[in-house]
Amino acid sequence: MRRITTRRRGGTGRLLASALALALVLAACGGDDTPADDADTEPAGEADDDEPDAADEDVDDDGADEGDVDEDDGADDPAVAGPDDVALTDAQIAEIQELGLTFGLNTNNNTDDFSQTIVVGAEAEAEALGIDLIVQNADFDAQLQISQIESLVQQGVDAIFLIAVDADAVSTAVLEANDAGIPVLIVGGPPSRGEVLTVLNAASYDGTRESAGLLAAEIGDGGSAGILGIPLALAVIEDRDRGTADGLTDGGIDIVAEQASFDQEELVGQAESIIQANPDLGGLYATWSLAINAALAAVEQSGQDIKIAGHDAERSGFEAFDAGNEALVALTAQQPFLQGQVGLRALSLGVLGEPVASDLQVPNLLVTPENYRDQWDILYPGITAPWE
Repeated sequence: MRRITTRRRGGTGRLLASALALALVLAACGGDDTPADDADTEPAGEADDDEPDAADEDVDDDGADEGDVDEDDGADDPAVAGPDDVALTDAQIAEIQELGLTFGLNTNNNTDDFSQTIVVGAEAEAEALGIDLIVQNADFDAQLQISQIESLVQQGVDAIFLIAVDADAVSTAVLEANDAGIPVLIVGGPPSRGEVLTVLNAASYDGTRESAGLLAAEIGDGGSAGILGIPLALAVIEDRDRGTADGLTDGGIDIVAEQASFDQEELVGQAESIIQANPDLGGLYATWSLAINAALAAVEQSGQDIKIAGHDAERSGFEAFDAGNEALVALTAQQPFLQGQVGLRALSLGVLGEPVASDLQVPNLLVTPENYRDQWDILYPGITAPWE
């Protein structure tokens, strides 16, 4: 059986399969429109009989990222799994449906396509599994999020799916869930205190590096670019920042400015300032959806030939592709609907006492002017596209 290893910064705790499963922190970032309410319900995942049994593998965590490491085989065998590793068998689905479970899903915001679509995916999976899902929105307020999670603990939910505002700040609430024996899944990165069942992420470093590399190639060696980001204290955001910087500098691009904000209008002002201060600016890279919107607006207003790439592919980006906006080079996209489903399945396995890898990763998709329509159908299944 695969061992469940807990993730803790600054420590090496190990979670036994029969013990607590914990904290759910989803690092999703904001946008404007949402493709939300008309998503089709997807059936609960089932194990593929042709696939090898992941439970027979012995997987250990990567000690390089504050994880737990086996004493005998070091840090060379990270316990990273994908969506197929949390597929549920027919027997497991039936067992979950009979339990009458209640899960809590707490998001750091509900203003962007990502956050709203991850909720849609989780709700679809919860309906298929007969799970009552309580959805909360912290509106980027860490203290409010702590109170909301404490409320879920007091209600005695069976598991918590968490997209954290601040992984460190939410640690106190994770500890309370630990004390109550409630498994928590966190998106983005582990909290500084407390233990989690698993950390759910997209491959953020690889994603931003890929699209930033395409932007660098479009600008050309020796050109310059500015970066628009989000001031979230999450490991997944740090991964985005590193991937962006590496993708640009490896392509010979000089990074002339880096700005960040939670507010789209403020991001527009920051982008305009970068453009005005750098007359020969070649491009802007945006590490999240509101920053992409801001970059598109600022470049259009400037009237200059400035290229844009980013991480998060939401409605406004697809609208820009469909309108033939030549400024937009590429977007790397998380798969929010799939992340919502994967999170519910992983927590369900945790409730059943089944082993879950300490890290779950959902692959990114690269969205370009050539493939954006096909990628929409994968990212937002059942949701009306902007061009329809």
